[in-house]
Amino acid sequence: MKLKIIVRIIKVISLIFVFGIVIFLIFDKGLDFTPSERKSKRIEIKKSTISGYNNGLITWLVKADYIWAGRNNFLYRAEKVTSGSLYNSSGQMVMDKLKASKIKANSRSKVLSAYGDVSVYFIPEKNRDRSAEKDEDSDIRITCDELKYYSYSKKVYLKKNILIEQGDVKIKPVKGAEIDCDENLVYINGGFVMDSSELVVTADFMVINIDEEYSDISRNVLAVRKKEDMYMSDYDEREIKLRAEQTHLKCNYMKYSSKEGNREVTIRGDVLVTHGQRKLKGDRGVYDKNRNTFSIDGNVELYVESLDWLMDKTKKEGFRNEEMSEIIKKPAYVRCENLRFNAKTRTLELLRDISITQDDRKISCQKLTFNDQKGSVLLYGRVKLNDEAGNKDLRCHRLLIDINKEEFYADSDTEVEFLIE
Repeated sequence: MKLKIIVRIIKVISLIFVFGIVIFLIFDKGLDFTPSERKSKRIEIKKSTISGYNNGLITWLVKADYIWAGRNNFLYRAEKVTSGSLYNSSGQMVMDKLKASKIKANSRSKVLSAYGDVSVYFIPEKNRDRSAEKDEDSDIRITCDELKYYSYSKKVYLKKNILIEQGDVKIKPVKGAEIDCDENLVYINGGFVMDSSELVVTADFMVINIDEEYSDISRNVLAVRKKEDMYMSDYDEREIKLRAEQTHLKCNYMKYSSKEGNREVTIRGDVLVTHGQRKLKGDRGVYDKNRNTFSIDGNVELYVESLDWLMDKTKKEGFRNEEMSEIIKKPAYVRCENLRFNAKTRTLELLRDISITQDDRKISCQKLTFNDQKGSVLLYGRVKLNDEAGNKDLRCHRLLIDINKEEFYADSDTEVEFLIE
């Protein structure tokens, strides 16, 4: 008999627990305030402010034209929200200028939910000191259809039509985004599109470090460098043609940094860069906008459809040497360990175990420097030129090629072999 009574008590407790969860879900549901909810209204306040606290620290603040509460003392509604703020565990304001059509605040679950035309600004750490000069351009503007802030975990969840903007960078998550207000991190999982004045990037996963001003991007990373408008530019004809085409990039990981105004992109993992018919592969690379440099390292492979870009046609229309004219029109395949390009000095440098293959011709060395301003190519370290078509080999330690003069200068230890049939 006692066992039956205990079982009944357990059943009753279970029903009460389930009923409580159902009631909580009903009161924590979405956007619309139902007629039955409005009928339960007991308190209304117009053009006022309501704040939420946890352990004596403010967690959120909302200003609205209309605030009301019903039978439940822990549930508040706000309509026509004009302003609002969210705070971290230290009581610092991390989000400001919150606006929305409607807001629900649950003081029991410590959840604030905003719906309809939601907009808010995330404030980086450097802008939270009121005595210091603020860089408002570094504030991050967020818009979406739904926002939920959990006071216990200090995390914000965004849903539907999300747009994250900072400067000229716009990020559109496909599914949703999570913001850690204590660590100042944004997590995007499920795909996104990032659009800036220079690049369009898509990938599956991103972590934005707001204070350090960089993003870690991974999984199926694709990037496109946009075409540039070269009208009335000072670039030569070769560079105008290069910049007028899109550049495509694939890799496994990208770090996009914009700290202190300098944009730097670090890439790694099965790196593939394509520009027209040109292809560049490697293990990792770095682009620095301020220095105007690009480098790629590890198992570097470069394919070019011709070598005519070596010639500055403002200085030289073509080669007098027929063999040189033929060589420069043919495709070339390059392998090395390191590639460095400096757009300011107009130099291209290849390093370590270099091989350049073109039909029956092959060149190998340890360092190659192409100086576009001088119109020269310098090969250094175990230089070897093999021309099977011409039946000749050349070996030396250092070889300088003057493109404009069509002259070659080798060191005193040069060896040349000819095959006489």
